[in-house]
Amino acid sequence: MKKSTQDIFLGVRLLVAIYFILVGFFSDNELGKVLIFSSAVYLCISVLYYFYPPKREVLKSLLDIVFVPGLILISGSAVSVYSAVPFIVLYINRSYKASIVMLIAAVALTFYHMHTTPQDMFPTLILLMTSLISGLAPDLTETISKKRASMLKLKRSYNTLLKDFSRWERDRRELQVNRFLVELALKSEDLASFMYGVRESFDLRHIYILPKRKVEDMSYSKDYENGALSVPVKLEEGFAVVVFELEDPFHLKDELLVKSLVQAASMVSLFISGFSEEYYTKFKVFKIG
Repeated sequence: MKKSTQDIFLGVRLLVAIYFILVGFFSDNELGKVLIFSSAVYLCISVLYYFYPPKREVLKSLLDIVFVPGLILISGSAVSVYSAVPFIVLYINRSYKASIVMLIAAVALTFYHMHTTPQDMFPTLILLMTSLISGLAPDLTETISKKRASMLKLKRSYNTLLKDFSRWERDRRELQVNRFLVELALKSEDLASFMYGVRESFDLRHIYILPKRKVEDMSYSKDYENGALSVPVKLEEGFAVVVFELEDPFHLKDELLVKSLVQAASMVSLFISGFSEEYYTKFKVFKIG
């Protein structure tokens, strides 16, 4: 416990002990002396705990759980049941088990002392339950509100970080692919060797390059039925359509793969400027794989 919390507990224990000492002092029977002695022992242990707090938290609550109900029982006073209220409130947000045990003990002692006076017993039981709720509600609401706000903030930060990481990872992969294509183009002797490297690297089934005199739509198209990606390419003389046949049509859903293949197709113009008339008249197709 923090120093301020220890001060509060010591103050409460001190006042409760003084209360029972006064009850014992005004008692005419022998139980009064027992009550005074027990209260003094309780007060001494409380002061000892204040200066030398035990390492185990359970010992701190055990002091009140054992002594306070015992003092209420020895006192024989029905009013003394209310001395359990401060501990029910103090423990509910620090050690709810101790608070519940104290509440159960207070309820049992209420039945013991007031079973003959229902008009006192039932209001006392309501008061005991009210003390539990009054100690729980404000701190619990504040704690839940803070935890919820903290979790929402953490969730937003995590989503932002996840988006940034996904973007960085995508950019990193895209940069790696572009670097690979450039390196492959530099070390390839001709178009065939370049396309063969592309086919092997991206695990493609076949690559076809179709000569075209004119292409009206320069956007690429996906054929999910045959698992093919068709990419039109503008050459210095004419056009070409590069068709990539994938092993699995589902791979067409991979946007990075599609973007990489489109990039590879555009690099055809680095190796050829166009096709001879023979390719157009005989409908020749340049095939890799």
